[in-house]
Amino acid sequence: GEMLMQTLQDFVGTHRIEDLPIPLTIVATDVLTRKEVWLRRGDLFDAIRASIAVPTVFTPHLIKGRPLLDGGILNPVPIAPTLQDPTDAIIAVSLSGVPKRVGGSSRRKAEPNAIEKPRHRYQKKIEAFIDQLQARLGLHDEDTTDRQSLSLTDAALLSLDAMQASIARCMLAAYPPDVLIEIPIDTCAAHEFYRAAEVIEAGEYWAEREIERLGNERE
Repeated sequence: GEMLMQTLQDFVGTHRIEDLPIPLTIVATDVLTRKEVWLRRGDLFDAIRASIAVPTVFTPHLIKGRPLLDGGILNPVPIAPTLQDPTDAIIAVSLSGVPKRVGGSSRRKAEPNAIEKPRHRYQKKIEAFIDQLQARLGLHDEDTTDRQSLSLTDAALLSLDAMQASIARCMLAAYPPDVLIEIPIDTCAAHEFYRAAEVIEAGEYWAEREIERLGNERE
């Protein structure tokens, strides 16, 4: 975990949330008070580190003495923080979409027909980050995990997925967004960081599908 966080810190750099060009709220969970924490000021990496602290994968991260974990524990689709901002539309991304099993596998490969886009600067940075992370961890895209036998960690993460999917449905009913992009829940496992490039491509595919659907509805 330390190598991963060091790589992430190198990638993120040193920034303050309140100084970013676009308003940002990062959501974490205070495990002692059992409440959501909205991080809108302070060190950007610290906030990200707290927000991605998935139980059984990463330890809680202390911010101002508060042990913080993944914000998705209590709110997998944090739409409420956006309600205070002036917006033209609210676009939500849910990671608890209906599973899409391919060839008996619980993993969903990115669509080969996804539209190829020009590589922007941020995409190149992400690719470089992924390459560096794989090199440090000794992981490769072809690495596989036996899904037939679940470890205690796998079982805990799958249980967390199930709970988050249920919470996400409630949150979306309470705060319906203007646009909802749903990523199949079996696109990847919580610990499969080395598959980031594939997951990004899958996200582009599902976003394009939703945009196309909305375009067809308006015609």
